[in-house]
Amino acid sequence: MDSIQHEITAPRILYQCPRCDESFQSESILKQHIVIHTKEKHYVCPICQTDCKRRCRLKIHIRTHTGEKPLVCEYVGCGERFADVSAEWFY
Repeated sequence: MDSIQHEITAPRILYQCPRCDESFQSESILKQHIVIHTKEKHYVCPICQTDCKRRCRLKIHIRTHTGEKPLVCEYVGCGERFADVSAEWFY
């Protein structure tokens, strides 16, 4: 009961983006978000020079060149594969 009460009464600390109305539960997530407001793109595809603001987006982009599809549909017997989670959602 104490942990439930603590969750209800303890104030949540939110980290507000200084450039928009978004707020986040951790400072590290806020820092990741702030990058979208800058024009800097720190990660460049070595194959086609496409710029990405986040390393994870570059990793997904590179799959368009390699054909890698590491994600597998969870339905039994389907076996459909995807390069990125968003493609799976449209499936």
